[in-house]
Amino acid sequence: MNVEFSYNDDFIDYVANKAIELKSGARSLKTILDNILSDAMFEIFAEEYTKINLFVPINESKLYILSKK
Repeated sequence: MNVEFSYNDDFIDYVANKAIELKSGARSLKTILDNILSDAMFEIFAEEYTKINLFVPINESKLYILSKK
C-alpha cells in the first residue's frame, strides 16, 4: 500500500508498558497496535494518506498523525 510508518523510542516504550499492564505476553502487543491503528486504517485503505507518524501524546487521545504525500 506504500504507506510510510514512523515512530520513536517513546512510542515503543509506551506500547511495551501497555502490554506489560495487560499481562498476556506478546499477544498484547498486537492488540495494542490494532487498537491504535484501527481508526487510521480506514483512512489509509481509502488511499487518502500515505504516511502515519506514531507517537505518545500528552492526553493519549490520538496516538498518530496521518499525512498525505
